[in-house]
Amino acid sequence: MLSFPTTTSNYAKRFLSLNARRGSFSYLSSIDQLSPSFSSSSNSSSNSSSNSSSSSSSSSIVIGGGFVGLSTALHLQKLGHKVTLIDSQPQIGGPQSCSYGNAGTMATYANVPINNPNLLETNALYNLLKNPQSPLSISQNWEGLNHLPKMTPWAALFALNCRPPAVDKISKHLGALLTHSESGWSEIWDYTSLNVTDDVTSPWRVKKGYLILQKDPATMSSSQTGANLRRKYLPNLNMRKLSQKEVMELEPSLSPSLCSGGAWFFPDAWCLKDPSSLLQSLASKLSSKGGTIISKTVSSINKSSTGIKVNCEDGPSLDTSSVIIAAGAYSGKLVSSLSEYCPLETERGYSITFPSSIKISRAVCCPDYGWIATPMSSGIRVAGKVELGGLDSPPTPSIFDQIEEEAKNLLGAQIGERIKEKDWMGFRPTMPDALPVICRSNTIDDVFYAFGHQHVGWTLGGITGKLIAEMVSGKESTVDLEPYRLDRFKLKNQINMTRMNTPTIPQHQQRCYSTLRPIPPTMKHISYEPGCGPEGLIISTSPIPPVSYNDVLIQVEYAGVGGTDLAQRRGNFNPKKNSPNHHLIMGLEVSGVIVKVGDGVINYKEGDRVAALLYGGGYAEYAAAPQEQVIVLPEGVGLEEGAGVPENYWTVYGNLFEREFGNLGVNSEEKTLLVHGGTGGIGSTALGLSRALGVGKIITTVSSKEKAEAARRFGADEVIDYTETDFVEGVMDATEGKGADVVLCFLGGDYTPRNIDALAKHGRLIQLGLRRGKDVTFDFKALMNKWGMVSGGHLRPRTLEQKEATRDALKEHVLPLWESGLLDPPEVMKVLELEEAAEAHRMLEDGRVVGKIVLKV
Repeated sequence: MLSFPTTTSNYAKRFLSLNARRGSFSYLSSIDQLSPSFSSSSNSSSNSSSNSSSSSSSSSIVIGGGFVGLSTALHLQKLGHKVTLIDSQPQIGGPQSCSYGNAGTMATYANVPINNPNLLETNALYNLLKNPQSPLSISQNWEGLNHLPKMTPWAALFALNCRPPAVDKISKHLGALLTHSESGWSEIWDYTSLNVTDDVTSPWRVKKGYLILQKDPATMSSSQTGANLRRKYLPNLNMRKLSQKEVMELEPSLSPSLCSGGAWFFPDAWCLKDPSSLLQSLASKLSSKGGTIISKTVSSINKSSTGIKVNCEDGPSLDTSSVIIAAGAYSGKLVSSLSEYCPLETERGYSITFPSSIKISRAVCCPDYGWIATPMSSGIRVAGKVELGGLDSPPTPSIFDQIEEEAKNLLGAQIGERIKEKDWMGFRPTMPDALPVICRSNTIDDVFYAFGHQHVGWTLGGITGKLIAEMVSGKESTVDLEPYRLDRFKLKNQINMTRMNTPTIPQHQQRCYSTLRPIPPTMKHISYEPGCGPEGLIISTSPIPPVSYNDVLIQVEYAGVGGTDLAQRRGNFNPKKNSPNHHLIMGLEVSGVIVKVGDGVINYKEGDRVAALLYGGGYAEYAAAPQEQVIVLPEGVGLEEGAGVPENYWTVYGNLFEREFGNLGVNSEEKTLLVHGGTGGIGSTALGLSRALGVGKIITTVSSKEKAEAARRFGADEVIDYTETDFVEGVMDATEGKGADVVLCFLGGDYTPRNIDALAKHGRLIQLGLRRGKDVTFDFKALMNKWGMVSGGHLRPRTLEQKEATRDALKEHVLPLWESGLLDPPEVMKVLELEEAAEAHRMLEDGRVVGKIVLKV
C-alpha cells in the first residue's frame, strides 16, 4: 500500500504514483472554506467601451475581469488613473466568466487554509483519494491525468506548507487581509453608488449569517483547531458554537443526521444573491466613469521605451504606465513569460442550482461534502468540491450528479431536480500556501500581481484592489504586504521557510509595504495627562523630533504597547526631568524606516528597516532614537512584529541571560525557569527565547485553558492554571521538589514570599513589575536558607552603554535564531490604529492579551 511520506522529496515522487481515483478530502476545519468556485476564465470581461477620459495622465491596464480585476480597476480609477481592463471572455459576468457560479459568500471567517498537518501522516493522502465521497477528486479524463506530473512542484510546496507552524502563519496572513475585506469593498460601493450592503433596501445580499455544520460530536471536537485559529487571528469575528437543536431552529429543513455535532455560526456573515449580475454592474460602472474594457487575450507583456507594452492576440498593442495581472488561474502563464517562477495551480470547482430558494434562509456549509448551499435569486446554489486536473480538462459529469445527491441528503427530496442548464465548473487559482500573490514584479518594475486567492477571491477582491492601487500610486500600504510576495517560492526562500523564516526582501520590493514620505514640519501623536484613564489618550500634533549627532529619525510604522505604558499613563513611570518634549510622548518601542541620520551615525542609513528602544515618543508618526538602541530587523521579522522586539527582548535577554541577573545563559539545559503570566508580551517572549536558547524546563502560570494552550505554543513545558492549582505546589511537582532556578515575576506584593518558596537552591527571583503592590513582606531567612537572590530593574535607568551591550548581545545570540527559523518573531495578537490607543490600554488592563498589541501609525 502507498504511504503518504513526511518528507517533501518523497511527497513529490509519491504524488505522481497515486491512483487517479475520485477521493476524499475532509479537513477538520478547512473544507468549510471551499466556497467560491472561480470560473473557467479568470480573464472574463464585458463589452468594450471607448470612453477613456481621465483626470490623470497615468494609465493602467488591468488584465482580468473577475472580482479582483474589477476591484483593482475601480480603485485605480477612483485615484485618478486612466484604466483599461482586458479580458479574454466576451461578457463579464457571463456563463464562461469568473465567479459566475460561485457560492457568493463574504467569507470573512475563512483564515484557516486548506493546508492540513494531518495530510503529512502515513497514508493520509491515499486514503483521501480512494474515498469516492470526498470533496477532492482527480479528473479521470486524459487531459486531467496528463496534467498530474506538471503538479509535482506545486504538490511538494503544498506539503511544506502543511506543517503546523506554516499553517499558523498562513492563518495569520489570511487574517490580516480578511480584517480589511469589507472595508476594501465599501470604498467601491461608495464610488460606484451600488447599494450592496444596506440590509433593508439592498437587492444584492442576504445577511442572515453562515453555518458550518458538524456531522457528529467528534467532528465538532476536531474542528476546534480551526476555531482557535479564527479566534487568534480574527479577534473581532462574531462566532458561536450551536447545538443540533439550535441549528434546527435556524434551519428546520436540514437533515438532523448531518448536524448532530451542532455547527459553528457566524451571525454577521452574508452572501450575494447573484454574483454574475454584480460583476456586470461593476463593469458597467467602470465604463460609465471613463474606463475602457477590451475583450481580447493578452499574448505578451514587454518593457518599452515609453513604459510597458501589452500585446493582444489579433491586436491591439497598448502602451501604458503600469500593468496589473489579475487573471486568476490564467495568471501563471503571463507571469512565467516574464521569467518569474510562479507555482500557481487550479482547483476546479463545481456548482449546481435548484429552482427553489425557500428551503434555507442563509448559506450553509457541509464540510463532509465540501460544498456550500446558498439561497440566491435564481434558486438554491450548491457550490464547491475540489477537482485536480488543470485548465484544459473538460468537466466531470458525475460530480454534478454527486452534488445533487448530497444536496438532497441535506435538504430532502422536496428540494426538487436541479436545473441542469445551470451546471457550472470554474477555476480557483491556488498557490501552494493558500495565500494570494499581491506584489510588484521582480523583472518589470511597473508590473504588479494580484492573483492566487483560492477560495476567497470575491471576499478579498476589494482589499486586494485597494492594495494594488496604493502600490501603483506610491501610497502607503494599508496592509503589510511582505507575506504575499511571489518570490517567497524561490528555492532560497523556501529553504528559509522550512525553518519558518520569511523570504528575503528585494530592495525595490520594500515599496510594497512601506513608502518613505517627505518629512513634514509637524507630526501626529498621542498625548495624555499623567493620572488619566484610557479615555485621556487623544490625538495631538507637535514638531518633528530634532535629530542630534548620535540619533536616527524613524518614520514610525508600528508602536508597541506594554505594561510600562499603563504605568506612565497613570503617573507612576514619568520621564526624567528636563527631558526633551518628544520624550514626554508615551511609547517606548517602535518599528519603521530610518528617514534621517545624525552626523555621528555610522552603522545605519536612510531606508533601513529597524526597531528601536526609546526614552519616549513611540505613539507618534516620527521618533528619534540613539543609534545604540536601534537594531536592523532581520529576514523573518516584519515591521508589525518588529514593534514587539525592543522592550520585550531587551528586557527579557538582559534580565534572564546576563550573568548578574538570571544567568540562564550558563548551563542552560540544567536550569528551570518559572514565568508568571506567560501569554503577555514579556511573558511570551521569555518562553520563546528560553526555549530557543536551550533552557531545560520552562514553567508558566496562566488563568484559563485558552491561555494555557497559547503558552504551550509559545514554548512552555509545564503550564499551571493558578485559578485551580497553587503555583508553588505546581512548580515543586514539576521539578520533583527542586524548585525553579529563576522566577520571572511582574506582580510583587503577596506573590513575593511565595516566589521565594518556589525557588531552588541558589535560585534567583527577577522582579520586573509590582502590579500587586510595591510594599512587600517576606521571611528573609527563607531566602538566606536557599542562598537566593532577588533583583529587579527597569530599562530606563540603565546607561546607554548598558543598553548598547544588550543590543549587541541580541545581534549575536538572538538575530541568528530568527534567521535560522529556530525562534519565531514576536506574536502580535492585535493591530489597532494609533487613534485606538485607548482601546489598547483597556485590553491590557482587562487581561485580554495573548501576545503583543501594536498600534499602526
